[in-house]
Amino acid sequence: MAIINGFVKTPKLYASNNRIKKIDINNKLFELKDVHSKDFVFFQIPLSANIHIQTVGIYKGTHYSDTCIPEIQIE
Repeated sequence: MAIINGFVKTPKLYASNNRIKKIDINNKLFELKDVHSKDFVFFQIPLSANIHIQTVGIYKGTHYSDTCIPEIQIE
């Protein structure tokens, strides 16, 4: 499984919006670095028919309070 973290269109938009700091995927906790990148962040987890995803912590945006996940990839 992989995600793109934050509003990555531009560095300014990335900083303006919240990004995921900690994420729980199927009861496994992951911490993400606060780095502007259009690349996927990959998670090594066994996938099942049900996938539970929950943000546990965020990096605060400088202007907006929404948290952006532009893409989720499940293989």
